[in-house]
Amino acid sequence: EPSLAFYRLHEHVRKALPPMVERRVEVTKLQHELQGRCYDVEYA
Repeated sequence: EPSLAFYRLHEHVRKALPPMVERRVEVTKLQHELQGRCYDVEYA
């Protein structure tokens, strides 16, 4: 049944997406922090 498959896919994406977005924000923050520390080490 295509509509049931679509519903299951929608349900999975709805549950899985928020933690993925949160983790991506965290990784981006850590990347910026690491770049700043590398800059500090290079110019120390």
